[in-house]
Amino acid sequence: MEPVTQVVQQGLLHYFERVCPSEHGIQIPVQSPEPGEEHPDADCVLEFDLPGSLSTQAQLTVRHEKGNVCEVAGALGEGPPKHFSVCLSAESPHQSVKKIGAFLLAELQRVVGKRLLRRIPEMGAADRDALEDLLVLEKE
Repeated sequence: MEPVTQVVQQGLLHYFERVCPSEHGIQIPVQSPEPGEEHPDADCVLEFDLPGSLSTQAQLTVRHEKGNVCEVAGALGEGPPKHFSVCLSAESPHQSVKKIGAFLLAELQRVVGKRLLRRIPEMGAADRDALEDLLVLEKE
């Protein structure tokens, strides 16, 4: 793995492990396995370990431009990629990728919400009550 890819990867892992819980109150289990045959063009993969069919992956391609600048394209699941130009700071590499993390978090919320909404008609009464309890707690 290229050094700039490692910096992006570590910054995004930090974003989901530390920034999301402290700034957004959201804890999302995430891992970064080596890209395999499933994503041959990806330089970095993030796996979001969510219950059942809600689990998904983000694929990132990282291209070093010059100096401390790199171009990153990131997509969640089969969604369209978004392109970022990132200036990696030696002092705070985690801050450099914060906008990529924010994009992936927003996409994750959108995709998970959409999948959850599709499943509501199939849910039994207990599952619906549990979901309602979660949503009520979220409002408080």
